[in-house]
Amino acid sequence: MTVRTARELRNRVAAKFGRTSDPMLFPEHVVLYEVPLHGRGNGRSLQRIDAVAVGVWPGTQQLIHGFELKVTRADLLHELKDLTKSQAAVEACDRFWLVLGDAKLLRPEDPVPESWGILAASGRGLRTLRAPEPQAGRHDPSLIIGLVTRALVAPRIGLEARYKAGLQRGRTEGREENKFAFDALRRRYEDLQIRAGERTAI
Repeated sequence: MTVRTARELRNRVAAKFGRTSDPMLFPEHVVLYEVPLHGRGNGRSLQRIDAVAVGVWPGTQQLIHGFELKVTRADLLHELKDLTKSQAAVEACDRFWLVLGDAKLLRPEDPVPESWGILAASGRGLRTLRAPEPQAGRHDPSLIIGLVTRALVAPRIGLEARYKAGLQRGRTEGREENKFAFDALRRRYEDLQIRAGERTAI
């Protein structure tokens, strides 16, 4: 199954790395998106990592995984054309993954660094095409600040999204409820007209 949006790929990364056997327990990894690398960039914008998973459980070795998400062949080629853009992100993480919306986006001649792992959409999840090489990420302040910033902002984004969804649901349900009430009143009025002899029943 081909994934055509980065959002769906993010959801699959979260499902794979953020899973838990008990909903009352913390997930294996905390997954954050669009994590900025503070102090890295061209002065006008910050470099960002598409997704980062921070290991929480002891079994994860508390490793930090970085993810580069690609859903089109053109975007993939643009990324591979200049690997210096992702160098800071790769060096900051303990493991780095290329995540593809479809395994067919990648061709044998594509210069994907050997240290990168490769994941591809498969069924409803992600399939590992190649495991990443272990490396000791630098975990420098630019990454730590970015993670903290994202962790603080993410709940507000989630609350805002839930608020907007609830507001829209309330509007929709309110319109439907009002229509139902209006139809009930109209039927009652028509029934009263019939009883009063002002209207002939159909």
